[in-house]
Amino acid sequence: MNHRVRRLLGCVILSLIAMSAWPVPAWAVPVTVATVRVSPYVKHVGLLGQVKSAGRITLSAPMAGLVMGPPLPAGMVRAGAVIARIAPPGLPAQLHAAEAQVRFADRTRQRDERLFRSGNLSAATVSSDTNIWKQAVARLLALQAEAASQTLTAPFAGDLDYLIAPGGIVAAGTAIARLSGRGHPWIRVLVPPSTARLLRAHGAATIRGGGWRGRGSITSVGRSARRSGLVSVVVAPSPHDDLLPGEWVSVALDLPPRNGFVVPLGAVVMHGSAAMVFVDADGKAGGVAVTILGVHGGEVWIEGDLHAGDRVVVRGSTRLEAGSPLEISP
Repeated sequence: MNHRVRRLLGCVILSLIAMSAWPVPAWAVPVTVATVRVSPYVKHVGLLGQVKSAGRITLSAPMAGLVMGPPLPAGMVRAGAVIARIAPPGLPAQLHAAEAQVRFADRTRQRDERLFRSGNLSAATVSSDTNIWKQAVARLLALQAEAASQTLTAPFAGDLDYLIAPGGIVAAGTAIARLSGRGHPWIRVLVPPSTARLLRAHGAATIRGGGWRGRGSITSVGRSARRSGLVSVVVAPSPHDDLLPGEWVSVALDLPPRNGFVVPLGAVVMHGSAAMVFVDADGKAGGVAVTILGVHGGEVWIEGDLHAGDRVVVRGSTRLEAGSPLEISP
């Protein structure tokens, strides 16, 4: 090897050594970050439900007694209409006697007050008359309250059909009338067993139908999935909701709340169907796989290997990969 070749080879070797010793620049990605926080999340399960109603009721005598009128004409009656009164044996006579006693005691009291003012009667006698009148009034009120407690009223509007004519004497539990119409409705929805296990009685529900929206509550959750593999759940709407038996409505059931990590929506990066976020790990990007629980108002609730107080990348997350240096903007 001649001198020129050896010299050229030495220059190349020195150049390689110099290049290996020179630091390679690391180009950090400019990003902004946000702090991870924990907050409860309520998930809603949207379903279709059908409105149901008993729509038929038999009104029975609460106790033995006389069926008193006046009877209503057969046909449609309004909700709250008085259908009949059941008077226990002797109650009508006791009412008449009590009314007569009140009238007599009141006349006696007024007469003796005039005699007292003219000086012909003592104050003690007037005081005694007043007490007798008050006792008579109290007895009449008690009897009237007893009579009112035996009143049968229509719980909902419907078609009325009497089974016992007024004036008859009946035993307790005897059917007096039958009312057919629209009773207070309820809604039945069918859910998978996995969802049914998460539901609890008195849980909240949102009901939509016919251009309106209302609230309801879960009254019962079935314990069997024999109906097409689904579990029946009963929802009671608000008493003021104008629902028609047989109609279909949208029902959103609230599952029990669960804690999740809350981050801005821009922090979540999608790779196909997989979701992940990048955390600030000592100035470098650390990728964390997450499960999305829900999104609301620009924030997303997620689950994953995170902790409250971690800093996740929001702006610039789509340009990162695990290990990327971060240049965090304030």
